[in-house]
Amino acid sequence: MEDAYVYANNKLFMFSGEMIKATIKCKKRVLDSMVDIFGTDFILFTPDPEHYEFTVEVNRNGILCLAQQYLDAIEITYPEDVRKEMKSRLETALEVYS
Repeated sequence: MEDAYVYANNKLFMFSGEMIKATIKCKKRVLDSMVDIFGTDFILFTPDPEHYEFTVEVNRNGILCLAQQYLDAIEITYPEDVRKEMKSRLETALEVYS
């Protein structure tokens, strides 16, 4: 049996399913929220003065849900297929709200 903390820590929004390595670019103003969600077990990069970037292991559905929750503050930069899925979801939402 897996350690319950490790299990819960890797189940973003408690989704089960495919685990992936995802790279997230976030505005500096939401870094505290990202640490609350993912903990401190990641390395921060500073791609520009306004953002941080880091890679975490998460489940696919959870990272898509997180990206929707923080639409104005985070971007999934890797993997490309998850970026494309997020774009598709946004296009569908735009059609609904147009």
